[in-house]
Amino acid sequence: GYASFEKQLAYINTIARGTTEEMKEMGSALREVAVEMGVDAEAAAKAMYDIYSNIGDSGANIDVLRAAAKAAVAGFVDISVTGGAITGVMNAMGKSADDLTSILDTQFKTIERGKINYGQLAESSAMFLASAKGAGQEYARVMGGFATVTKSMQNVARSATAMSAFFTRFRDAEFVKVMKEQAGIAVVAEGNYRDYAEVLEELNGKLA
Repeated sequence: GYASFEKQLAYINTIARGTTEEMKEMGSALREVAVEMGVDAEAAAKAMYDIYSNIGDSGANIDVLRAAAKAAVAGFVDISVTGGAITGVMNAMGKSADDLTSILDTQFKTIERGKINYGQLAESSAMFLASAKGAGQEYARVMGGFATVTKSMQNVARSATAMSAFFTRFRDAEFVKVMKEQAGIAVVAEGNYRDYAEVLEELNGKLA
């Protein structure tokens, strides 16, 4: 109801610290997004609080909320789940609001190609994205691999654990050294980690 919605706005303002006028505008914008996207206004306000908690004031938080609402409707999940998943990617992979379309595109391609739903994707990808970023990998490429692994392993949690272990190993100095000395494969080129899929392809070629 109206009272709960206003309460959510007040919560948001503990982080946003906007003027009365700014918060009034935000309330209108939130309601607009809720109506436009077909999500509950109070749920949208709760998701906005999480967005502020996760990424601060990006200057484009309403766009992040719109993307979260779009994903919630398409993925049959609550907007709080999608809001958390999108801002999680932004934080872990160093993405901005400019990347929202490609983030959603990648998430839904992963669902389409893998054995996974949006709720599982939101929960599990947080397990390996930071280590993938640490290994210099691109979000879309990482999720492409994850989709394949979920299909072959038929278990999302185990797939995420495997991805995390792989990227932690990939950026390990000992692994880089062994690959170079024993397999003749460069994991690092010109000071940057190479695309992991290319490295694996090279390795498979040598093992064949």
